[in-house]
Amino acid sequence: MELLGSLLSAKDCHIQKMSLAENAIGNKGAKALSRALLVNRTLTSLNLRNNNIGSKGAKFLAEALKTNQVLVSISFQNNDIEEEGARALAEVLHCNRRLVSLNLRNNAIGVGGASRIAEALKTNRTLTKLILCSTRLGDRGAVALAEALAVNHTLRCLQSVLHHHSLTTLPHLHSQLYLTYTHNSTSPTLTTLPHLTHNSTSPHSQLYLTSLTTLPHLTHNSTSPHSDLYL
Repeated sequence: MELLGSLLSAKDCHIQKMSLAENAIGNKGAKALSRALLVNRTLTSLNLRNNNIGSKGAKFLAEALKTNQVLVSISFQNNDIEEEGARALAEVLHCNRRLVSLNLRNNAIGVGGASRIAEALKTNRTLTKLILCSTRLGDRGAVALAEALAVNHTLRCLQSVLHHHSLTTLPHLHSQLYLTYTHNSTSPTLTTLPHLTHNSTSPHSQLYLTSLTTLPHLTHNSTSPHSDLYL
């Protein structure tokens, strides 16, 4: 990783996308990579899937992302990041103005980590895709995210596994927000959806709703060619 870090730090580096998936770089490798990200001005996409990166490594990278204004997509999928690491990444969302995609799938960030990220979403104006599947966010974490969505006008795709009763209220859901919620039930059902309207003229404007309870004031008036709303 030291050698790779040197490559990314070089002034003549032109690498824009990099996948280091399944390389077991660990926290030590994450630290070396974070030093490179402090100075790199070309890398826009970084895949760190399945690398044994814990909260310590996530904190190193988070510090770099506070300064780095080039990277737009980063994946931490299948690592060992817990609440402390998620809190550090939430701080990034408060100040980073370039990151549009963050993948934390299969990291045990828990309720605390999810709540911090939700709080950051209330002020973040750049992130459009957030993946939180299999992160142990629990009902309270789900509620925190739902509350953040009432304020955030930028996020377009939120992927997470939520319990049925976590979705009882999602007020003021924006019409162009794509939400992929997978209800962990063997027999999903469609129940009461008061005030649900669908006036889109898009050729791809199907509205998919499964396993939900009351979603007051949900409207869908987007004319986007990709205006499917997945809940």
